[in-house]
Amino acid sequence: MALVGWSLIGVPAWRDAIWTGNDFPFIWGGPAAWLHGVNPYDPQQWPDAPERLGASGHREAVYDYPPWTTLALLPLGALPLETAAALWAYGGLALAIVAMFFLVREHLERVPLAAMAIGFLLIVSQPAIQNFFDGEFSLVLLAGLAAVTLGLRRRRETLGAIGLLALALKPTPFAIAFPAVLRAAFALGQRRLVAIVLAAGALSLVVSFIVFPGWLGNYLAVVQQSRLANAKTTVLPFALRELFGTAGLVLGVVVLLVLVALALRFDPRSDGYVAAWSAVAVLLTPYLHSYDQLVILVPLVVAIGALARRSVCLAYALVVFALVDLVVVAPLLINDIGIALGRETLNAFVIVPLSLLILAALWRDRASLTSSPVPASEAGRSAAVPTRR
Repeated sequence: MALVGWSLIGVPAWRDAIWTGNDFPFIWGGPAAWLHGVNPYDPQQWPDAPERLGASGHREAVYDYPPWTTLALLPLGALPLETAAALWAYGGLALAIVAMFFLVREHLERVPLAAMAIGFLLIVSQPAIQNFFDGEFSLVLLAGLAAVTLGLRRRRETLGAIGLLALALKPTPFAIAFPAVLRAAFALGQRRLVAIVLAAGALSLVVSFIVFPGWLGNYLAVVQQSRLANAKTTVLPFALRELFGTAGLVLGVVVLLVLVALALRFDPRSDGYVAAWSAVAVLLTPYLHSYDQLVILVPLVVAIGALARRSVCLAYALVVFALVDLVVVAPLLINDIGIALGRETLNAFVIVPLSLLILAALWRDRASLTSSPVPASEAGRSAAVPTRR
């Protein structure tokens, strides 16, 4: 239903009209440039390389993404730009739909209308449409986070490892989620997941330095100057600074620290652990855009499922809040207030209350289920019973 409405209002046609000027040509430009003999991390070679390859506009002194992203996207870079852009947009959407189908089937059996709402949000929420127009990573990252969540829950360790590695394509929104997921995998005894991720991570670093020697200094300079110093991004401290000045900036940092303290209360073996850290991770980053907020749908699904086990009414209340927040409030903030300010900073107020509600919904699932021995005197009963610690 969402896809039909999405098509009727002209979203695909609009994307097809602007794709040459969105972010994807530069995402494609890194691997494409390297395949054409240009080092994307050399400021002497990179600046005009995207234009020579057909990507309009100008970007930073070096490629915006780390070398392992460049190497992982080489198959896209080998395709003509128009073909690669279509595959990225529509293939990424299909991948996200499949991933979310399996995730909602796992968590939302008690509240099937919530599954319909999640499908709607995946297609027509403000972050979803913004990502589709801009040609960014969010659909792929959402699929990766769903794979991590399902992999840990179902002990599909290879699936979980692949999902976690996919998040490294754009690691900024997941800086604190990576160690949290590895901690959960280790606590759950999923050693293969940890081994695959650590081995692949070490290998990608070694290959990055071999293929692109000297990349680190130039890349970090761009990140520092053009990303971390960007006060227009959608993060809470910057949003509060817009309203209250320096005091708002300090308040925003304090709120983020409180959220981390709450996430630390979750046992790594619990059902809510990865979802809680996923909800906090997208807030605890110095650089975020509104399309990155799409990944909040993964912990949202887990939180709705957790609430549904206790109260279907509360679960649907969270669904309604998410619909209003991402479909009504988010476009209002970015299209009206955001345009007036010349920045999307205040869209942080879309994601923060949703993250807080996700933590609240998961709070009763913060402890793990373990087995405790039964005293020998209690004959006839099982040797072990589940207890909540």
